Amino acid sequence: MASHTKQNRIKRHACIGLISLFNMSFMPILSFASPSVHDLLDYGPPENMSGPMAATATFQQKANTSGGTDASSVSKVTLRYFTSTDCSGSTAGTYNTPDGTSYSINTSTTFGLNSVSTYGVGNTQLSLNMSTINSVAIFLKSTNNNTPQADFTGSCGTNPSFCCVRIDCSSGTECTQVGGIGTQNFQLKTTAAIGDPADGGVIGCMNGELNNLVVPAADNSTGTKQWGGYGTTTNATSTTDGATNTSTIVAALGAGTTYAAGICNAYTTTGGFTTGWFLPAGNNSGASGQLNCLYTNKAAIGGFTIFTYWSSTESDDINAWSQGFSSPDLESFGSKDLSNKVRCARAFTP
Repeated sequence: MASHTKQNRIKRHACIGLISLFNMSFMPILSFASPSVHDLLDYGPPENMSGPMAATATFQQKANTSGGTDASSVSKVTLRYFTSTDCSGSTAGTYNTPDGTSYSINTSTTFGLNSVSTYGVGNTQLSLNMSTINSVAIFLKSTNNNTPQADFTGSCGTNPSFCCVRIDCSSGTECTQVGGIGTQNFQLKTTAAIGDPADGGVIGCMNGELNNLVVPAADNSTGTKQWGGYGTTTNATSTTDGATNTSTIVAALGAGTTYAAGICNAYTTTGGFTTGWFLPAGNNSGASGQLNCLYTNKAAIGGFTIFTYWSSTESDDINAWSQGFSSPDLESFGSKDLSNKVRCARAFTP
């Protein structure tokens, strides 16, 4: 018995030593009074180990291909828990690691999201019924701010700003992966740029205040849509605030996806980004113009056509403002019953 106990201690110490070899400030896995990045992330190939080194998911940093400097650390991890199996719908709970923590990464080291910690954060920090949780969206960030976020393009899920992992948390102690997806590759930079993944889309504008915008990577209309409400004055006249315009239009015309602003109001994407989408404001070629900013950055954002896009800015009861996305750009107003392209936006905090 004594011999077995000694062997178990040696194995346990060796496991802890593997972590400490790389990171001397590693914190206890089950200490959730003040969780940090170190409570969640482990070095090594955790999927091949058991106990405290088991991983909900494993990751490998790759050199970025979009310019900029590769991050050398993860400073914030965001976890969003879902009852769905694909990170769709509303979040059951969201957790962010505290500011002031850091976890070193490089392009030659695999690391994992600790399965025990994933369970503990949801159970202890968020008071979730973990038996109902079926997926988690994992965001890796290189600063204490919201961006830059890791780019998981072509790796896990259909949205590159996070990794969606289907999980089983029914054991009551950890969240294990369902249907092995292997090691997930990602790119992470030290500074964010237009076109980089963020908050369920890609960064479209970073002009401050109402002009920090995330947009879907593709148009929201497969064809074209009318502005709607021909003959109705909605009073959606802001040239800087598409969110307010969109709310005003929907209040006047009713919910639905048969018209431009209604499409954006109803738009949702995985990762918990189910609200806050709007039709950008127009008739503004300055720095505060939302639709014009998307036109200016159209190449870096990607997915735009050369056709005309609706803004949420009304001209009068029969006309609304739009902008051509050919070159040169053309801001003009036209009849609300014309059909134009639609690209929604969402405000974000850099």
